[in-house]
Amino acid sequence: MPRRFHVSLIAASMLAIQGPALADCPPAVQARTTADVATRIDHYWSQPRAPETYRAQAGMGDPGVEADSHHLYYGTDLSQEQRALLVRMLPDQASTDDQYFYAQPGNCRVDYALSVAQARVAALGANHPYVAQWLRTQRSVFSACRNEGWSASRSPTPAATSLPPAMAAADPAVARLQRDDRAYQAASLLFYRSAPGAAAAFRVIAASASPHAHIARYMGLALVARDIGASGFDPPEGSESQRTARARAALAEARAILADTRLRDIHPLTQGMIGYLGYWTGDAAVRAAQIDATLDALEAPSARIAADPVARDRYARAAADIAWLRRDVPRDGWVGGDEAVRPTGSSVVRALAGRAARDPFAAWLLTGQTHFEREPWILHRYGSDNSIYWQLQRDDRILEPARVWEVVRAASRSEYDPAAWIALDTLVRDAGACPSDDKLAIAPSLFYHQVRAALMYPARDENMEPLDRQGGFTAALERVRAWPWRDSAFYRTLTADMLRYLAAKGRIAEARTLRDQIDLRSGEQQGNVTALVLLAESEDQLVGEIVARPEGGQRFINLLSIPVLTRLAGREDLPAPVRARFARTAWSRLYALQRPIPRPLDTLMRRLNPEITAGWTSRPGARPDDRPLLLDVLRSPGLNIVITEHQRGGNDGMGYSDPPSLTSIDTFEHSDNNWWCAWQPDRHRLTASAIMYGSFFRPDDDWNAMAAAGASSALGPLLRASWLWQAQDIGEQTALSEISSAPKMLAERAIAWRGRGNGAGQDEALALAIRATRYGCQRQGGHGPYSHTAWDLLHSRFPESDAARRTRWWFDCDHFSGGCSTRRPDDEPDWERWASWSYYY
Repeated sequence: MPRRFHVSLIAASMLAIQGPALADCPPAVQARTTADVATRIDHYWSQPRAPETYRAQAGMGDPGVEADSHHLYYGTDLSQEQRALLVRMLPDQASTDDQYFYAQPGNCRVDYALSVAQARVAALGANHPYVAQWLRTQRSVFSACRNEGWSASRSPTPAATSLPPAMAAADPAVARLQRDDRAYQAASLLFYRSAPGAAAAFRVIAASASPHAHIARYMGLALVARDIGASGFDPPEGSESQRTARARAALAEARAILADTRLRDIHPLTQGMIGYLGYWTGDAAVRAAQIDATLDALEAPSARIAADPVARDRYARAAADIAWLRRDVPRDGWVGGDEAVRPTGSSVVRALAGRAARDPFAAWLLTGQTHFEREPWILHRYGSDNSIYWQLQRDDRILEPARVWEVVRAASRSEYDPAAWIALDTLVRDAGACPSDDKLAIAPSLFYHQVRAALMYPARDENMEPLDRQGGFTAALERVRAWPWRDSAFYRTLTADMLRYLAAKGRIAEARTLRDQIDLRSGEQQGNVTALVLLAESEDQLVGEIVARPEGGQRFINLLSIPVLTRLAGREDLPAPVRARFARTAWSRLYALQRPIPRPLDTLMRRLNPEITAGWTSRPGARPDDRPLLLDVLRSPGLNIVITEHQRGGNDGMGYSDPPSLTSIDTFEHSDNNWWCAWQPDRHRLTASAIMYGSFFRPDDDWNAMAAAGASSALGPLLRASWLWQAQDIGEQTALSEISSAPKMLAERAIAWRGRGNGAGQDEALALAIRATRYGCQRQGGHGPYSHTAWDLLHSRFPESDAARRTRWWFDCDHFSGGCSTRRPDDEPDWERWASWSYYY
């Protein structure tokens, strides 16, 4: 690698980042709270290719303007006044009192009409007769583009062919206003009806002194654009050149509008129209103009954006547009060939590349996020991303602003320079004292990749031999512990990436040191939960993780054996709901295995689960074949042999108005939440492997069940050091895999009740067993033979009982929720589905 790229240049670059002296720090910047600073850091970090990030890094100033796609969705966020005006000028609208009010303008663009309506109200008053007249007339205009999907319960207003009669106006000013308004409304009606004469009508208005003159000129562009868009991406044969000529003529008019300062009020709309033409034609000249208009708006001086509403509007629209335009840039960044700006790729990429020859912002937009930013570090590969950066360097270009490009360079760095900490420490300290946007946009990225390099690449001597392997981790940990904004999402992301890299790499001692010195339990990092549970080296450490995240890592805790679950259930330092679940699971496994339940566990389970056991009639210590205990189990669908993440009470967003209790039937998760199915070793093993794969290895949308199945072997050092993983009892899991499903076991026991004693309680046991065949395990085939036998016995032996009267059917469904036809393909194990991240989360 050429010496000019040596990583020691980081220090010089970062020293240059230090802006003005701290005494010159603006008071507003100095007054930023820790929470404000963390929010800004997170925004820049999460939007690495947003225009405000570039502007901040380049020292151009973040204008603080949110992207506005101008795709208007009129809903409850509008003021009541605006909503009322919309209802009055749009036909067939719902009442504004409706909680879910959502104005439906069909194919009409109502933003200009709404602004005119508000202006008329402001000038004349809401109750002025002309305001009502204007709204009534506008309703006729908008009737021409109704939404065909409107509710059939409404009586649709017929589309108007002409405007309603004008209002008699004695006031000359109102009469003149009505004349100008009606002229524009009449032209708009022609436009929406695609009727002849619209273009001529708009030209007349544009040449007049009408208050609508400027927007009428814009509508001339809109007419051309609509005709171009109507032909779609594949215009009729022979018409392509004609369409291109029309688009370029429209482009010339758009440029003339943008060059005329008297037409500033329609500059934002015109900027968007150039984008529309570029979208529908892909023409190189139009695309280049689109990129120019968009980037010109994004690179406007901060003072102008702050003082000029038009510049601010253009910036907001351009910020939204550039996010869509950059979708054509490959994820790894643009690869243009030997020359830095060789025109390759889509029309958007070619236009950006053309501008990149003179504009570093355009070149920066052609860079992508490197694999280090997109994927777990363990998946790193040698070689450089961001080809545009290296092409520009090979072209001997001086890359300015230098600090912007240093961030780009850092993201693909594969060397570690311990000396770079000196300048980076200064940068972070200065950012704390004067948290200006440039420092907050640069410091996190440089810090992240310096920490990454320190962990991934040991320092080397002149002969490229590794020096102190531990030194990089120690230096990084020291800085991470001192990071000032530990409540930021950036910090949680960084520490999570560190943890999963070290754990996956088998550097267990370092991973545990990181765990012990950094709070890794905050936030919603699923990878952290998995790594922390698996990193636990003792029962006490595991208990600490469970206490911190009672609902975390359940798919792994599910692998613990009956003795371990029993012991954990007895620990007073665990939350009561967790202890109750552990005791319940251990108890259910013993019952399903038809093994005696020790009195201490039985007593503990009953005490911790009063919701289930309050009405039980069996005595503690009863054996599994005890008839009162059978009735108790049949009355308690929440008994299960797995610790499942399909927790009752967590499904209210999936159809439950009242989530089921532990004593009621769960109609959503039949197999996992109503008693038990046999343990499926492959299913549970693959589930754990899928979670490990997703936590440690999974790149975006690039994984499958086979890769997930290999996660456990790839994580060998971690799993060998994991107390939880080693605490599994494979023999117990094998025994659980051989038991009958709960519907079969419970129904057969209810049937076997016959001939024992006087049969008191058997009617209820049979009825409840039949209910179990309806709502219990769907994973082990249909339950017809024993369900039918139980039904026959119930109705022959207890025909007049309440149990018989309320049990009208027996059940024989492989998948009741999917119908009772013959066995379906999805009765078979579907590892792809079970491995699916979305299936569990």
